[in-house]
Amino acid sequence: MVSIVSKVMNDKEKYTVEFQNYAIVKGRVILFDVDLGYLSVFNEFEKITSAGLVCIWKRGDVQHVICSNESVFFPILSKPEIDQQLIAVHMGIPVNRV
Repeated sequence: MVSIVSKVMNDKEKYTVEFQNYAIVKGRVILFDVDLGYLSVFNEFEKITSAGLVCIWKRGDVQHVICSNESVFFPILSKPEIDQQLIAVHMGIPVNRV
């Protein structure tokens, strides 16, 4: 993760950055606004296997997906490497760009 962040931060061209909360439920990726709390989107009985914060770096048609190592608002740890791959596929980003 650090190498991608360093590369992006040192690049002279401008990137846009978007943060979203995410959850993995029954193998499906659910992305939602950071202003929404997990408890307003999910109920306590849902089978959330991973949750956290995702940062999506964009420049033109190039995108990078970086997940945090844990959920700030939910008591479920993320699985950053796996989650990044799932989110990239969900968004149609080639996996080798993650």
